[in-house]
Amino acid sequence: MAWYLLLILSVGGHMEARGMWIQASFIRDPKNVEKIVQSTKSHNFNLLIVQCVVGGYAYYDSKILPKSDYIRKYKDYDPLREFIRLCHKNNIQVHAWVNTYVIWSSDEPPKAPNHVLNLHPDWTLIDDRGIPMSGYTRRDWLSRGVEGIYLNPRLDSVKDYLTSIFLEIVSNYDVDGVHFDFVRFPGTKYGYSDIERQYFIDLHESWDPALLPDNSRSHAPERDLHRGFSPYDAWTRYYNLIWNSERAHAVTELVSRVYNEVKRIKPNVIVSAAVFAHAGTAFYWVQQVWQTWPQLGIIDLLIPMAYTYPEDMVVKLATSVKENARSRLAYIGLGAYTKPVHNIISEIKSCRAHTHIDGWVLFLDNPPFDKQAYLDTLCQHVSEDWVPAPTIDNPVVAIVDHRKVYLNEIRMIQNAGEPLRAALLRWLDYYLLYREAYRRGYVAWEDSLYFDNLQQAFRSPSSFLNTLLTLGLDEAHLHNDLQQRIMIYKLLNDEVYRKVHISSSTLVRVPKLAEYRTFFVSLPKDSTLWLHTLKRMKLHLVLYQLQKGKDFADLAYRFSENRKSVIGGYSGIANLREDNWITSVLRTLHEGEFSPPVSTSLGLVIFKVDTIYAEEARPYGELPPHLQRTVFNELLRQRYDEFISTLRNRSRIQILLEE
Repeated sequence: MAWYLLLILSVGGHMEARGMWIQASFIRDPKNVEKIVQSTKSHNFNLLIVQCVVGGYAYYDSKILPKSDYIRKYKDYDPLREFIRLCHKNNIQVHAWVNTYVIWSSDEPPKAPNHVLNLHPDWTLIDDRGIPMSGYTRRDWLSRGVEGIYLNPRLDSVKDYLTSIFLEIVSNYDVDGVHFDFVRFPGTKYGYSDIERQYFIDLHESWDPALLPDNSRSHAPERDLHRGFSPYDAWTRYYNLIWNSERAHAVTELVSRVYNEVKRIKPNVIVSAAVFAHAGTAFYWVQQVWQTWPQLGIIDLLIPMAYTYPEDMVVKLATSVKENARSRLAYIGLGAYTKPVHNIISEIKSCRAHTHIDGWVLFLDNPPFDKQAYLDTLCQHVSEDWVPAPTIDNPVVAIVDHRKVYLNEIRMIQNAGEPLRAALLRWLDYYLLYREAYRRGYVAWEDSLYFDNLQQAFRSPSSFLNTLLTLGLDEAHLHNDLQQRIMIYKLLNDEVYRKVHISSSTLVRVPKLAEYRTFFVSLPKDSTLWLHTLKRMKLHLVLYQLQKGKDFADLAYRFSENRKSVIGGYSGIANLREDNWITSVLRTLHEGEFSPPVSTSLGLVIFKVDTIYAEEARPYGELPPHLQRTVFNELLRQRYDEFISTLRNRSRIQILLEE
């Protein structure tokens, strides 16, 4: 089952995000909140991304983080709650902005005893000299070109801690979105703890990443592609690329975890991230592979920070992020703190004219009410009228008794290319079976064998973990899901398997069956025209040999390109009463005949029918084992369908999904 999450983003009528990042320094005075909202409304903006976690301190009422000293002196002042109250009255979205990994950027250490740096100095990154960032002074991080002290993205404790912050905000505040910032490494020279280095050495049996030369870290993908480096340099760059990828994986894992947990609580909350504008340098320099997040289904909105780029590059970056975003939202982040207003106006107009970007967000150097003339001019040219900001649509697609089923729940289990209605019906079957198993008191505390066997089916532990990430799962969620499935399987044992009784003398109807073989030639999508030509020539030579009467099994054994070649292409027995693409081919063949090549997503297949078994009634005990298996499974499937029908008929199911 493919647990791949893909939310539908619906923009009805004309929508465009017109937003501003609101820095925490703007809202230290409670009076500023109303002034900011008023300025936002008067200039027809519809989105504020409000900084509520910065420097390891909270600008909201938190039980996890210490409250900032700047606002704690005001009794009952909660900037985030106040923004939500005022903005929602004026149709303005509020997204909670969280500085993710960077936790401290001042000369003196944090005063709060419960600040994360004081509680867990061992959670910080270690640089390539073996020095932990917890011991950095301001001079240290400035000389190293970083913004402050960072948490280590690869630690599970850090992932748990940061996830809890996002969930606290979503659970306690009516935010329209949550916003990652600094969701990356500070640079290439960080993440070098002894444990992480040794794991890399053991896994790859090669370089200690701390010993890789500095020039292996440079961003030069074009030269990498055409062997533009010496073999020695290419060798070191290869291992640095892998080292980068493993660090980037940790960042992506946090984004995935937060996204999925947020959606479990409030499916319509937009999860966004401010990212390095150039995807390639984001990966090389700060281990942030944001271009993969939309295809993994773990982000709703990307905002590249194109603050200082010239206009033509801003347009290229807007085009690129929208291509990467696919069906997700993409806004462009513009540097109003560093460019005159006529430049920003021109950039917005160019992005509207030449890209499909969904909106724009300004980064200001002062609160909006101190930029009145700037925003007045901007409003006259690009925001004359108010329009709504885009939202995420997650409608109810079914109701089972009193339980509402949301679209994103069905998208989570939808297989590639599968109609949505088919995925919905499968979801309903799982839900009804689990509910019945739970009602009867089935339990499944031990799922380790199931988990281990699933993991062993992959080529390596890292392949297994990468697949989990792609599907938007982590190990904890998989364990929970496997326990639910085991409860369902116990129910099916009792209600399906043990209810089918066949004795040797039982007269059973054997369906029409075809025993068949296959010959397969792969045609990878990324292979060259020359390779495709060679593969097709091979297939035509095999067809010529078959037409001359050569043995199919021998040719399959010698030349077929799948695992069935070692058994002469033998592929089993198909029930011709079933309706699928294989039986549709087999039904056209007589005994001993072979098909013309059949195109599949992986290559070309020739089918050959060895034996056709006519439909007949026979005692079960007289059937050979392979026919007993076919008959037994057909009866078992009939009993399963009857049981599922009973559960459906007992429930009030209303399907609201449009055809």
